[in-house]
Amino acid sequence: MVVRLKEERLEIMKDAQGLFGSRPADLQYVDEGGFTSWEGVAKPLRVVKLVVEGELRVRRGQEWKKEVERREIWLATTVGPGELSALEVGKIYPWRWGIENKSFRDLKSNWHMDHAFVHQPQALYALLLVLALVFTLFYAFVYRNLRRFWEQGWSVCWVVREFSESYFTMRGTVYQVYWETG
Repeated sequence: MVVRLKEERLEIMKDAQGLFGSRPADLQYVDEGGFTSWEGVAKPLRVVKLVVEGELRVRRGQEWKKEVERREIWLATTVGPGELSALEVGKIYPWRWGIENKSFRDLKSNWHMDHAFVHQPQALYALLLVLALVFTLFYAFVYRNLRRFWEQGWSVCWVVREFSESYFTMRGTVYQVYWETG
């Protein structure tokens, strides 16, 4: 598990800032473990401070100028330093954004995950698990089975439209694509 720490009022952030201020960074990462100040977390956490510098184009008056932007990203993980280095924890962070941007946005926008169809906690949990299972199976089928999907440059929305249009007739493209990819 790797999570980004965003709120400076959290006790774990205050503890980490105190420790990081007294020692230099390892390359571009500062890494400390054994934090227990986050309530509700049973396992001690490790905090990694990632310092990222990048060039930005900023408009100043009538001219575009390049400026260097320096950002600090604070990450917490339950994985110990012997299992993953601070550099590897820093590399995991962008993958998390990919998952959030692609999967969760798609689930909310196209699969109606943002609508509560039931209001009992256990039913809601079961419904979300079924939705996650269907979502995973659908994308596994599209990306792993439909060879023409990649070759033809089809979008996932196109595949869904074809499935829905071909559902009743079974004479459409999806029928042919399914049997021709086996």
